Amino acid sequence: MELIRNVLTSNERFLERALDGLTDADLIKRPGEETNPIGWLLWHQTRVEDATIAAVLEQPQVWVVQDWHTQLGLEADAVDLGIGHTLDQVAAFRPSLSALLGYRKAVRERTLSCFDTLTDDELESQITIAGRGTGKAADYLTGLTMDHTQHTGQVAYLCGYLSGKGWFPA
Repeated sequence: MELIRNVLTSNERFLERALDGLTDADLIKRPGEETNPIGWLLWHQTRVEDATIAAVLEQPQVWVVQDWHTQLGLEADAVDLGIGHTLDQVAAFRPSLSALLGYRKAVRERTLSCFDTLTDDELESQITIAGRGTGKAADYLTGLTMDHTQHTGQVAYLCGYLSGKGWFPA
């Protein structure tokens, strides 16, 4: 669990540097009509983490119980992780940076808390994530680190597209 914790924590620090100075308007900019903007990528990344940890804990998602869906202007649909969204759905999502970061923080706190108590038996248990299927908890957590790394790279690229390399200090 320590490795997964370290990957997610390091990834989050990298992401924070990339997001520094962005505005709400920056969150919806796209280099092309068929690309995902920063705001949607952050939301999707956080939704996947929320759904994964909720399944591991066998508890409802933060998305619903803490009313983040309302703050981000979407439905309380626990299955909607953004997977399969149409271009129109992606373009229609117009989050505020403060709401996205608040949701991310709430989910991450729960994730790290989960890691403090997760047992080897729980890692080997089968979990079901709505819309994604059934598999071993450890496999889903490994996938979570890969998902975060990939999407953080996409966000960093888009930040560079918007502001140049200046967001990443030498």
